[in-house]
Amino acid sequence: MRLQVSNFKRPDAAYLQGVGHATGTPAGALKVGDTMVWNNRATSRVHAIIKETASFIWIDEVYVQDGELKHYERKLKKIRIVARPFAELNNFSMVMSS
Repeated sequence: MRLQVSNFKRPDAAYLQGVGHATGTPAGALKVGDTMVWNNRATSRVHAIIKETASFIWIDEVYVQDGELKHYERKLKKIRIVARPFAELNNFSMVMSS
């Protein structure tokens, strides 16, 4: 999995321990099936959108731990930037077509 990483703070990036500033999207833009990247390149996938308000989104995320799928409910502010793999970012198709 490739990440778009830099050493400096950017408005479209989240700081991940062990990685740096990784490009992402606001949590409010997440959809079912999207992959999220956390500290030290740990990943989870959006399994379901549980609830949304004007400011927050609750998601059911799934990740692999000890060979088993685990579910976790996470509440995120919609404007929080969540790191995403490069291949899933919206600008991926524009970069590849150039």
